[in-house]
Amino acid sequence: MKTEKNMDCRPFLEQLDELLAGELPAAMRRRMEAHAAECSACAEALRSARRALEAVTPQHDIPVPEGLENRLMDTLRRQAAAQSAAPTLQTAPDAPAAPRRAARRRWIGILSGALSAAAVIALALTVGLNTPARAARNSFMQAVTSMEGVRSIRIELRIRTTASEQFDYTNPLDEFVPHTLEAVYTPQLLWRIEKPGRKVLCDGRHIYQWLDTTGDGMILPCSSGAPGMLKLLIDPSQLLLLEQQLTRSHDGSRYDLRYEGETLHLTVTSPAQGDFSESDYLRNSSILESDTRREYRFDAASGRLTGARVTFLAGGRKQTLLEIDRIEYDVPLDTASLTRLPEGITWTDYTRPMQAGRLAGIDAVQAGRMILEAFATWDEAILDEALYSYGAGARELLKKRYAGARVTELGKPFRSGKYAGVFIPCTLRMADGSTEKIRLALRNDNPEQRWLVDGGL
Repeated sequence: MKTEKNMDCRPFLEQLDELLAGELPAAMRRRMEAHAAECSACAEALRSARRALEAVTPQHDIPVPEGLENRLMDTLRRQAAAQSAAPTLQTAPDAPAAPRRAARRRWIGILSGALSAAAVIALALTVGLNTPARAARNSFMQAVTSMEGVRSIRIELRIRTTASEQFDYTNPLDEFVPHTLEAVYTPQLLWRIEKPGRKVLCDGRHIYQWLDTTGDGMILPCSSGAPGMLKLLIDPSQLLLLEQQLTRSHDGSRYDLRYEGETLHLTVTSPAQGDFSESDYLRNSSILESDTRREYRFDAASGRLTGARVTFLAGGRKQTLLEIDRIEYDVPLDTASLTRLPEGITWTDYTRPMQAGRLAGIDAVQAGRMILEAFATWDEAILDEALYSYGAGARELLKKRYAGARVTELGKPFRSGKYAGVFIPCTLRMADGSTEKIRLALRNDNPEQRWLVDGGL
């Protein structure tokens, strides 16, 4: 069958999966839609495929016929054993296009048949629908769904970092630092993350973060980015949704799925995220800004996340950056202890709006020069604005080090990685006559667009 104005049925069927995934150029998508409007056979193929793909995203609990799970898992284990002798499920640029498309059409045909939705989901987890990335997305969605009804969670993990640094910071050369995450989901989300030297919690209204060493604490809105990517681990479903989103980015990530007994292993090998066209300064300073292999383990029966490991990959080196040692679901947690604040902390409330001040309405170079020149006399009128995100203890330490310093060189601002601000290379003549080179981190992504010092000192 052929429609003269549009296309043949064969190319339509070969590109059906790309149409459903939204991966076709607009012109080709319009041609296929026009063909389906005129060809009843292809229109039915499209409807059947859509029904199959929709079934993979569960919207509610699906009753499974008695004995289906055991029969299905036996089938999947046999298939997994057969696949272990074959090449792993990953993107293969040199593989012929026709066999790949034929396999896709075969699975669309199977899924369009009389299988129950539960069987569709299980099959999707093992073999995917048409690409490893889509199979990964289905695995993540199954795990996200499995989090529904979880009342609490406790996670013990290790990260290569330093005790006082932000929670997002990682370094493959650092030692492991233990972290503990605890969260209660009902009746409202309450959580706490601890590592030696830095703590953060959310009491449902605000986020409180403090440093043990300086006694400084900050009060932040719950919508803030604190504590970075670790906040996603508070609710593993959010981390999985991030990974699911990254499967659509077409950034060269590779995906592998395999069964080992009752455990489903999903591996994502991904290049560093962010823009490094101006500088590699932030490369390898966080998990997302590093070349990594991220390995997730799911319980095959429940779909729940049971473990994870992140491995740093660069220059032939391999180093574990993060490893979850233990995940416990529905553990008894005392909400009063979870949200208890320490004594002796000086809190700065960042939920209140800032004044625009003298550091708004100017460019980064002007702001950087104004801030550094204020060091010479320690002009608190300017530095109180610039060091807004630093607590009283940290400011006192900075004053002891930088009071009397004079800027001798101010370089061109540059961006790096996923950082929302800029870095300015600077040379300072210190009060004792020595020279110090720094990269002043400045950002103005606040409603007042006021430049703030965010690091580098």
